Amino acid sequence: MASTSGVVAPNQAAALAQLKRQTRRSRGPNPETALVRACLEILRLHRVMAWRQNSGFLKNQRGQLIPMGPAGAADITGILPDGRRLEVEVKRLGNHPTDAQWRFLRAIETNRGIALVVYSAEQLDHELRRLLGAITRLRKAARIAKEVYFAQRQEAGNGRTASRRVYDGVCGQMRPGLLVSRTGEGGETRAGGGDQGP
Repeated sequence: MASTSGVVAPNQAAALAQLKRQTRRSRGPNPETALVRACLEILRLHRVMAWRQNSGFLKNQRGQLIPMGPAGAADITGILPDGRRLEVEVKRLGNHPTDAQWRFLRAIETNRGIALVVYSAEQLDHELRRLLGAITRLRKAARIAKEVYFAQRQEAGNGRTASRRVYDGVCGQMRPGLLVSRTGEGGETRAGGGDQGP
């Protein structure tokens, strides 16, 4: 029984905890939660800083609703090695993002982030290999262009050489928003706004 101060009696708290455990067992484990854990492990293996992002509301002791994150926030958020924000919405096959989730993902893309909807850990692994491979290629191209630029600059002694224009072009491609993509249920990838990488 609850006392007049709003504190739950110890025996009632134990009974509520037991009821919650039984309810959880009868529903079984949530397959989407297991998929989110698998996706977080894939991100960790690729050395991408990422974490679980909860959304919705939490009720505090006074009964007030406290927002846990923006409406429609993706299940996983993180930062790619090139500094772009990564948002991953994890869904079971047959489920689709809600309108609020699509709005959130589009807002991330509009602001030059990467927004993905994945239906398996393998699909996320494939997308990360593609994204991280493009980042590596751009960094290598920028390093080579920089070496050529400084070598020509030492020879010429002054001025903006043709290789400087190449260097500027390659480095310009490394700005956030280079590879904006969304992955569909079947694994197909569509390019979003921004330039496409090599």
